[in-house]
Amino acid sequence: MCEQRIALPTAEHIVSTVRNLLAATCPKIEIAGSIRRRSPDVKDAEIVAIPTHATYRVIEEMVALGVWEKSRYSDGRNRWGEKYRGFDVSEFDARADRRTTLRVELFMSDVDSWGYQLALRTGPADANKALMIWMQDTPIRCIDGAVWYAEDWQREGEDWISETKRRVLLASESAWFALWGFDVVVEPWNRRADLYRRARFDGAAMLLGDAPARQQSLF
Repeated sequence: MCEQRIALPTAEHIVSTVRNLLAATCPKIEIAGSIRRRSPDVKDAEIVAIPTHATYRVIEEMVALGVWEKSRYSDGRNRWGEKYRGFDVSEFDARADRRTTLRVELFMSDVDSWGYQLALRTGPADANKALMIWMQDTPIRCIDGAVWYAEDWQREGEDWISETKRRVLLASESAWFALWGFDVVVEPWNRRADLYRRARFDGAAMLLGDAPARQQSLF
């Protein structure tokens, strides 16, 4: 796929057709990324969705019909898993008098990770990186698309390990920002690394899932 940058109105129109088609199959679906941040032009588009079986079925049908095409990335591979899929969508752009192709990246979430995933996929990347580095000084870790709390994190190779970790329930962006001491959700176009560096972990704002089951001692 060409690495052209696409004007915001054109990119928003293309990705909106994708979102609207999938919306009937999803409890929640939102456009994220640079389009949500209102960048004047974009390289690709991100969507966050809570999918159902019907969501995957529609995606497969659109690819089978040739309306969408699986994206081929720089390593020559597709990204076509259960949590993340990339596909190219083409439409005729009357403004430019040519066909425009936009890569759409669809990120799958669940209810308890919705706020985290929407914030993460909205970006920008440097702001996310700043927060993730600072987060290592807190009892919070982001693992496999979910957010976890524990007081006993241990590093094991590239992984963080805990015997007591509990899921942090983040059903909204407001819950995610409250976790970092923000009283309100920061508007997407105002999200910057210097702003996130002022974050302060607020344990009082944290809603946790069930504690892990422990095996009863036999002795």
